[in-house]
Amino acid sequence: MWHWIYFFGMGTFLWMTIGQQKPADIYPEPSGETREDSSGWGYVDDQLCSLCHEQIYHDYQEVGMARSFSLPSKVKSMEDFTVEGFYHEGTQSYMRMVQRDSQLFYQQFQQDGMGQQINFYERKVDWILGSGNKSRTYLYQTENGQMYQFPLAWYTDTDSWAMAPGFAAERGADISREVKRECMFCHNAYPYEKTPDRIWDVDTYSRNLPQGIGCQRCHGPGKKHIDQAVAQAVPDSVQLSIVNPAKLSPGRRDDVCNQCHLQPSIAAMGIRNYDRGDYSYIPGQRLGEYQMHIDVQEEGVKQEDRFEINHHAYRLYQSQCYQVSRGNLGCTSCHDPHRKLKPEEKEAHYRAVCLQCHEKHERKLVSAYYSEVAPDQCVTCHMPQHRSQDVVEVVVTDHLIRRSPPEEDWLKPLEEQSTSIEGVRFLNDDYKPDIPSAGIYLAAPIIRVLPGSSSALEYMAEKLATDTSLGIPPYYDLLKAQINQGFYSEARKTANHILTIHPGSEEALIARGVAEFHLAGPDTALYTFEEILSTNPESANAHYDLGLAQQAIAISMDSLKQDQKSLWFQQALSSFNQALLLRDNFSAAALHKAQCEQALGRSNAAESSYLSALATQPKYTEAYLGLGALYFRRGNTGAARRYLQHGVRMASNPDQIRAKASELSINLE
Repeated sequence: MWHWIYFFGMGTFLWMTIGQQKPADIYPEPSGETREDSSGWGYVDDQLCSLCHEQIYHDYQEVGMARSFSLPSKVKSMEDFTVEGFYHEGTQSYMRMVQRDSQLFYQQFQQDGMGQQINFYERKVDWILGSGNKSRTYLYQTENGQMYQFPLAWYTDTDSWAMAPGFAAERGADISREVKRECMFCHNAYPYEKTPDRIWDVDTYSRNLPQGIGCQRCHGPGKKHIDQAVAQAVPDSVQLSIVNPAKLSPGRRDDVCNQCHLQPSIAAMGIRNYDRGDYSYIPGQRLGEYQMHIDVQEEGVKQEDRFEINHHAYRLYQSQCYQVSRGNLGCTSCHDPHRKLKPEEKEAHYRAVCLQCHEKHERKLVSAYYSEVAPDQCVTCHMPQHRSQDVVEVVVTDHLIRRSPPEEDWLKPLEEQSTSIEGVRFLNDDYKPDIPSAGIYLAAPIIRVLPGSSSALEYMAEKLATDTSLGIPPYYDLLKAQINQGFYSEARKTANHILTIHPGSEEALIARGVAEFHLAGPDTALYTFEEILSTNPESANAHYDLGLAQQAIAISMDSLKQDQKSLWFQQALSSFNQALLLRDNFSAAALHKAQCEQALGRSNAAESSYLSALATQPKYTEAYLGLGALYFRRGNTGAARRYLQHGVRMASNPDQIRAKASELSINLE
């Protein structure tokens, strides 16, 4: 029996019990197969594997996984860079990729009332994510090592540009979506060097990242294996120093694939075990000890109709073929992870896999059926192509093996929709932690995807008050929710509790500083942000929050103390500048920098900063207000009208723009 947790807006959780078969329990699991890496980090450049496994390595370079992440200069272009670009109606934004020599640049802008470019933004592409078999998306990296995604993607099926997944319905032309480690986990190899990867670590990346998913994601760390091979150790010792997934039990074999290809919901991903780092999974281990996979119930969608692009194993496990095979059928039954099938090989190859069972047990039925249809096309009817609900530009194979083709049209165009989650549960007992408060692992994903869910916050707070078995890590999720929902007194207590265990934790200190700002004022918060920067001067968030505190102190000072007031504005300006040096896409820092420059009488600098803020965040109401007022005071009524008119169309709060125009007697009609 499984449990769903239901939540309704800001209400409370309602528990409901339902039953369903648990695919992972249909075959026995031998013990003693977990392999730990005892030689430190142990990951090496995958090219070293080619010294002994040259042909396998060469063939693997054609597989999509090997091309999952790369520098723009290292991949062959497949995109059409001659088209004008892509227009997103929701944010009235034009986007395009421009190729200059071996470099790619992303551009976005809107058009004002006269059809002229406004809020123009350009940034170099640092990384390409995706093999291009289905799509490519594009990333950039800031000075402090954080990674962000551009909203434009190339789709190979249609040879066209469109919005990247998750942008069309909600984000629009937004360059601020951060690439988290939990996402990078499935799109690239582990870093060559051990990287901070716990829940309290900032998501930063080296500029010397591996390019593509390599050998060691399926075979485990390779250093010990290479050392033993070079030393010409006993053959058995060499073989045992690396994981061969083919020799694992069916459950552990499938877990190697499932670390990335079992994802019931992209909208609410199951979280890592709080005891584990993001890069700690090693092939041969039980995946359920690493990640708590959850399933979701979507509003208005039948459970059997849910189909996402990464539903390979999720749908396969619902198939009777898989369930009756008792583990004999798995990912590698059809897919050779080392080699890409040629197009002319596919039909016969997949048919041969099907007939391993069906020719033996249903020879007459199969023969009669295929004599009338097509002898080589099992998957055409039984595993048809299906348009995924989360990446609507892409059509992929549905791994739910069915008796007959679907009656509905699975290839019809879809529009991207926001996911409305009604309930969550553990995928099966393999992914349910054996602790009294297992529900914490259900509440945490909701907190991460819906930071305003008071019911998830209340549930987690209640459970953590009585169950300490998970230690300090879940308090980081609790702290984020408390800050997001404005429970500053509770957040300060949680932050202080974390700091008793993790002294100097940047995330806890920033949260405590934010809480102190709201509870005791900027003077108190000031010292907390300075404490962070004394040990980590690379914290863009700490520089920004320190600047907010300094700016608030300046604004609150009596105008008679003009020298001191100016000094505080200058200090705030310095803090915002430092934040922007580390994260040049920090639109909030650019806005407050402009306000400080304006307060110091630096009109030209303020103009530039306001324009920068709007280029990176075209919805910024405060930037339109500040820029419009600045132009008006200069006597440039035309420029003031232009930006206020555009602000009415673009800003998150157009009524404030209209009020400012009325105050300045500017006609926006």
